[in-house]
Amino acid sequence: MSKIIVGCFDTNLARALEENWYGVVAQWAFKPPRMVYEDRFLKRVFTGYPSTVYNRIFLAQLTPENMEKKINENIEYFKSRKTPFSWWVGPTSKPTDLGLHLEVQGLSHESKEHKDRPCMTVELDSLNKALPKPVGLEIEFVEDRPALNKWVSTLVHGFGGEDINNRIKLWKDAESSLGFDPGLQRFRYLGYLDGKPVSTSLMYLGAGVAGIYCMATLPEARRRGIGTEMTLHPLKMASDMGYKVGVLGTTDIGYGVYHRISFKEYWKMGVYE
Repeated sequence: MSKIIVGCFDTNLARALEENWYGVVAQWAFKPPRMVYEDRFLKRVFTGYPSTVYNRIFLAQLTPENMEKKINENIEYFKSRKTPFSWWVGPTSKPTDLGLHLEVQGLSHESKEHKDRPCMTVELDSLNKALPKPVGLEIEFVEDRPALNKWVSTLVHGFGGEDINNRIKLWKDAESSLGFDPGLQRFRYLGYLDGKPVSTSLMYLGAGVAGIYCMATLPEARRRGIGTEMTLHPLKMASDMGYKVGVLGTTDIGYGVYHRISFKEYWKMGVYE
């Protein structure tokens, strides 16, 4: 297990954030022909799935001398495989204006408004645990294939958008390839409201922090505090296991929910596709 990040003041937190983002995605690529590539300049995940969700680059440490070469090499890597990808620019990424260089080389910012995603952190002993729990909500571990199928369907429908059936297929394939080994430190949660699955979350314990991902709630179940409880529940578990800091990325829509739990904005992460 990685050394626990002891608080939001920890000088190793920035690196831990990016390592956690990388780790939760890299798990999808541990089985051939999928591939994880790491060197001292970047870390790359290739799954071959036709989506930027599953193919990403993290933790760039590029220099003026190799920057253009490394960017073009990686663009060509995915282009030759006819696979879309995204490049994540976080607090330790170098150079500090990496996003501008990615755009010069042909990548586009994921947001039409050119807005980076807020990244938030919280010290687990300061979580706001006094918020009322939604009546009728039950949260269960996802521990078998039938539950995973429900988790994926709820996740994708909660996210909304187009091509729902194909996205469900990709998510099922990616997540089912990992199985349910608790040693992966990847915990999926499914929220039932009056017996119906309505919300999802995922916690990944990596790089000494508890990362929260896959937060989604069906439209008809929103504004009842369900998303709040689906975030608090895994973080309480992480706290009981000795973790001290929770991290997550969000959009403007989720920002207020996490702020009420006591999350604070730490950084804005840029995503280029």
